[in-house]
Amino acid sequence: LFCNGCAQCSTITKQNDTYWRLKKSRNVKRDAKQRKLLRQRGWKVLRIWEHDLTPLRVAAATRKIERALAALRDAALREG
Repeated sequence: LFCNGCAQCSTITKQNDTYWRLKKSRNVKRDAKQRKLLRQRGWKVLRIWEHDLTPLRVAAATRKIERALAALRDAALREG
């Protein structure tokens, strides 16, 4: 988790600090590029972090997924 770019749980280790900072930066850039490509191709991209799936937060993550599915269903119905 320390190199995934999550603002809440991302950390950098003290050992090999330069390596991990570069790795984190590359990961964040790669993820942004992939999200952009997917959106350009019509995909709806949801990011759900591992910490969103804890017992206290799973209901919020479920609502996020349900809202996205409802929006997709509504869009499909409008398109006929």
